[in-house]
Amino acid sequence: MPFMRHLLLSIFFVLICTFSLKAQKSDTFVVRTQFANQGEQEDYWAEKLFYEKYKKEKYKKFAGDITIIDKNHIRFGNKVLRGNFPPKLKAIFTQGIFYPQIITGHSIAPKKSGEEITKLSDVQRVFYNMTQNDTLVIGEFQELKFLSKSPTVKRFRYWEYRKWSANPQVYFIELTNAAADKFTDMETFIRGASLTFVKEGWIIM
Repeated sequence: MPFMRHLLLSIFFVLICTFSLKAQKSDTFVVRTQFANQGEQEDYWAEKLFYEKYKKEKYKKFAGDITIIDKNHIRFGNKVLRGNFPPKLKAIFTQGIFYPQIITGHSIAPKKSGEEITKLSDVQRVFYNMTQNDTLVIGEFQELKFLSKSPTVKRFRYWEYRKWSANPQVYFIELTNAAADKFTDMETFIRGASLTFVKEGWIIM
């Protein structure tokens, strides 16, 4: 009996270790150098970013007034978010989960008149445009389903357009809804979600 008990315990221990190693292996990042196209490579970069730089946080919802100006503009207090918002994802913004101040801060840079701007040198004008933060312009907002591996988490990618740059920058965000399951639809998920990760990626060339 002692021998059989020892044997069973040994088998059980081996099975537990094997399961643990498989679980750890599924969380590792597989390095790749060959891609079928640019889209596949950018998805790889996205996976790499979450693997290397992910740190779960929790952002508060916007506490001020939210005004839907039109289908492409939403005002959050003293700042405006401009973009082409996918209808089924628009609640991420209208409910104040994601808003411009998360990226640009809450302060507003001083404004110059049109006449004052014309008197600026090229370098001064570029610097002036860089400091203007009353409007955040985004586009290409989409869910990254291949990175949303849990029903309680959904991850998204978008482009940020800046006045001083012809090339947009990629950003990533994550929403978490601890009450969600695999049957939860997007509208319900967003309604109970909070923003838990924001990170800039690469420049689109």
